[in-house]
Amino acid sequence: MRFLGTASVALVSLLLASSQVTAATFSKRAPPLGVQISQCNVNNVVAVTFDDGPGSFTMELLEKLKGTRVTFFLVGQNVEKYPDVVRRMYNDGHHIASHTYSHANLNELDENGVIQEMTRTSDAINKAIGKRPRYMRCPYGECNDKVLAILRRLGYKVIYWNLDTLDWQTLSTQKTIDTYNAVSNKRNGNFISLQHDIHKPTVDAVPGILNKVRDAGYKVVTVPDCLSDNGLYV
Repeated sequence: MRFLGTASVALVSLLLASSQVTAATFSKRAPPLGVQISQCNVNNVVAVTFDDGPGSFTMELLEKLKGTRVTFFLVGQNVEKYPDVVRRMYNDGHHIASHTYSHANLNELDENGVIQEMTRTSDAINKAIGKRPRYMRCPYGECNDKVLAILRRLGYKVIYWNLDTLDWQTLSTQKTIDTYNAVSNKRNGNFISLQHDIHKPTVDAVPGILNKVRDAGYKVVTVPDCLSDNGLYV
């Protein structure tokens, strides 16, 4: 396992120590940092998100998504493995965010471990597209108050979800599509949905998902779009 250099760790630690945390009210202004966000602040939209990639099926997914922009929460070690796929994502207009470097449970790490997971992923994404993400999602949806405080001081907007397809569990194209009945059955709602592009049945479900969302009168958007935010990267 590789580690950050001493100077890099010292710099990040200094930033953490000197940062001041301020309370933020969730509104149509910039989303708060280090707070679990699980819904949009505009209605009639679905922010479709994919975790754990890029992987061997992601390029196929990008073909199916042509003309539609979504959010990808990327694992840093996979970014290093598939940098060309990440560049294609970015060039296609998709939103790229962090899902840590090794898909670690951040609750089980000390502060330095959390910093390494986030910094290494940021470095990998920056190397691929020349941008550093400002959005992240905690692996397993697990981030305790200690971790959230670190993420806040690092400047991350922490995204959860309110529509879980459970695609990783069912590995079923039709069952993944059927979870979007929640969209069809709710008028003037808003959703942040969770999928994983490392599974072929999920990729196969995408055309059906897009059709179901649009037939329900909703628009597919990125997470920043659903939060009325233009602070995607640094």
